[in-house]
Order: sequence, then C-alpha cells, then structure tokens
Amino acid sequence: MIHKEQYTVQSFLCDCSDHLSLWGMARLFQETAEHHCDATGIGFADLLKQQLSWVIVQIQYQIEQMPRVGDNVMLSTWSRSTDGLYAYRDWAMHTMDGHQLIGATSSWVALNMQTRRVSRLHDTMQHYEHHDILATANLHPQKLVMPALDAANHCVGRRQVSHSMLDHVMHMNNAEYVRLISDSLNNEADGPMP
Repeated sequence: MIHKEQYTVQSFLCDCSDHLSLWGMARLFQETAEHHCDATGIGFADLLKQQLSWVIVQIQYQIEQMPRVGDNVMLSTWSRSTDGLYAYRDWAMHTMDGHQLIGATSSWVALNMQTRRVSRLHDTMQHYEHHDILATANLHPQKLVMPALDAANHCVGRRQVSHSMLDHVMHMNNAEYVRLISDSLNNEADGPMP
C-alpha cells in the first residue's frame, strides 16, 4: 500500500523565509513513515514485541521546491523492497495538483534492542507489500564522499547530543541529523531555500 496524507504546512516547521525548513521536511517524512508502518504491522509497537526497532542507515533528499507556510501538500510513502539486512523506503511531497516538490529515498535496518545487532528482515517483512516506484533519480541513497580535513575543509563545529534529540529507542532521530547539518550551513552565503 502507498500511504498518503494531506498536510497544511505549519509555521513551526518553517524557516525565517516562511518556507518549510529542512528539519521540518525530515520530521514530516518521518511521521508519515511511522503512520504507514503502524497501519501495516511493522510499526514501533509491532517490532518491539520482537525486541526490534527501525534504525535509518542512509537517506537522500531531492528537493525541487520547498512549500510555504499555509500550503496544502500531499505526502506519500511506500516500501520499495528489502535486500538482506536493508529495507528501502521512499517518500514524495506533491502540490495538491500533483507537482512533485520533494522526493526522498532511504535504507533502514531492524536493530535488536537487546543485542544491539542488525536482524535479517526476511521474517519481519516476508508478506509486506512493496512498490517499484522511485521518488528520486537514484535507486538507493548515494554515499557522500567527504573531503579530507585541512585548512580549507575544516570541522565547522561540534554538538553534544541533548536529551531532546533522542527518540523512544534512545537513538538520535534522523530529523535531528538534518537539523544539525542545516544549522551548520552558511545561511548568509546560501540564502533561504527557494
């Protein structure tokens, strides 16, 4: 099943230009995925019975345009496949007339909460419905190649993980990583998102 939700962009998820922020986008996609997983039997409570929890491995966003505060959008998410240890999930955000604003693709693992080891997904998702629809140009999230640190490429800062960044499995939620990254961007040079 492809899970869809209509949403009106709220100001608390927007940046100083009244566009949806990167953090707000990540939170909306995360919430939509949670609703889909709950509705299809692989949500937090379902996996906890097996001592498992979803943990994100990689995510890639493809942004054409950020919606503005008050805009009505349609959020969609679906499972694309599983491959050994990985489950692949895509998202899309469209205008109400069907124009795609944002796409995302991600890979996840099921982590055993007792052993802290990754579990194979063949039992957990063997009867799960998958869709061969791509929300981005890439089949799987692409690995980023980080430049070596030197005088030109240096650490932009360090942040200590605070209690408010942790989710219900004591893991830093993927949206918080997006917030840390976006907080490190040079807003004066880059300007607001279009």
